[in-house]
Amino acid sequence: MKIAKFTFLATAALAISAFSACNTDSDPTPVEPVSDKLGFFVLNKESANSSSLGFFQVNNLTYHATFGNSQSLLNGAGKDMIRYGNKLYISFEGGSGKVVVLDALTGNGIQTLSVNDARYLVGYKGKVYVSHGDRYVSQIDTTTFSVNSMEVGNTPEQLTAFGNKLYIANSGAHQDDYDNKIAVVNTTSFALENSIAIPGAVNLDKIAADSVNKTLYVNASATYDGDTKLTDSKLYTFSVDNGNINSNIPYGLDFVQAAYAFNTSTGASVPFLFATSSNKSGGATEYLCLTNLPNFVANNTYFQSTNEIKTVTGFKYIPELFCVVIGSKESGATNGAAFIYTWNPGYSNATLFAKFESFNPIAFVASY
Repeated sequence: MKIAKFTFLATAALAISAFSACNTDSDPTPVEPVSDKLGFFVLNKESANSSSLGFFQVNNLTYHATFGNSQSLLNGAGKDMIRYGNKLYISFEGGSGKVVVLDALTGNGIQTLSVNDARYLVGYKGKVYVSHGDRYVSQIDTTTFSVNSMEVGNTPEQLTAFGNKLYIANSGAHQDDYDNKIAVVNTTSFALENSIAIPGAVNLDKIAADSVNKTLYVNASATYDGDTKLTDSKLYTFSVDNGNINSNIPYGLDFVQAAYAFNTSTGASVPFLFATSSNKSGGATEYLCLTNLPNFVANNTYFQSTNEIKTVTGFKYIPELFCVVIGSKESGATNGAAFIYTWNPGYSNATLFAKFESFNPIAFVASY
């Protein structure tokens, strides 16, 4: 597969997460080579009936279009992918939806679970949760693969978890009646505890949790009547402690992910968000690093601008590799590419150091 290499190589940006070496004049220690398993998996949604699993290998900057021998299990429209422990969980949307469980070390199939219109996934305290169908979220036991399901609201979308609670954004899109509620599920009892309304919002679909500030970041996606846009995408925050809602954030986000940096001076975890926004005039997409949470400082020059990134299909910060991966494709096409940026804890501009061609890459998770 074609790879473009840049002057800032992976050995300087990524390998630091895989090994450390003590190299002194008195006791030279050879640098351990980067494992050929270090890299990230790529979920490609090739069509409504076909998906594939690829693998980007760090030590030689090579993309392998297939990984393992489980490609036959990946028929259908892939939606999301996570790694939890040594397993990969891949959701497939639509009427014949499912969750496929793979061995993260070999790529071989472990289990296929029937889950109607499976959408987003999150792993938390020994369970994997998946939003699906018109109104349901399911809890998957990662040992027995038993599945418990419950109703949580209209068209549950992305979910997040902390503090023994699962938070689910409800869009209502499948019921043609846009929703504005966050469902709250107790993960110990797997019971619906609350439903939080976000006044003025419609079509809630993305959500991320900042456990340091006990804040939820929830985005309402744009709505349309045919080709006519009715509402813009808009971001809101919700304080879990006091219930305060901030609706004065001047932009909306297409992808949003909470992450943390370690402050060596204070010993504290510093939260930030990686996100994309297409609300900019002219339809251009911005790639943002949002800091100073829960207030916002948006660094919209964090990623090098490039005309090569077209329609964004996936956007993921991979903490194990200190990098951000952006999936892209031409509008209306399935062929695309993935762009890999280094990440600097000092929040300086990211550096594009590699890209590879792929088929509509939509999700990325670490391999190590």
